[in-house]
Amino acid sequence: MFEIYDRGAAAHESKFLGLGIVGIEELMVNPSQRQVIALQCRPYETDDVTGSLTVEFLFIEGAEIPQMTDHPYKLKETSKSVSPTGKVITTTKTVFSKAGG
Repeated sequence: MFEIYDRGAAAHESKFLGLGIVGIEELMVNPSQRQVIALQCRPYETDDVTGSLTVEFLFIEGAEIPQMTDHPYKLKETSKSVSPTGKVITTTKTVFSKAGG
């Protein structure tokens, strides 16, 4: 999810321009892609939102996740593949880790 703001002269003057959502499933279909995402209003709000956001993604499977906090985190990795018989096989790996160790 992306939230887009127009920063004003003062920190408290930021104007909400819209939000865009991209699912990880979409990224796994084509690991390098450019998407144009229509901006939408926040849930339960009546924001006046128009426009779109153009973003380019490069999904790297197995990439290292940078440590940005001292808090523990959970990393969930899901992959789907199709067997020769046509059955979809979903594999999920969840790792709990303390930052820095």
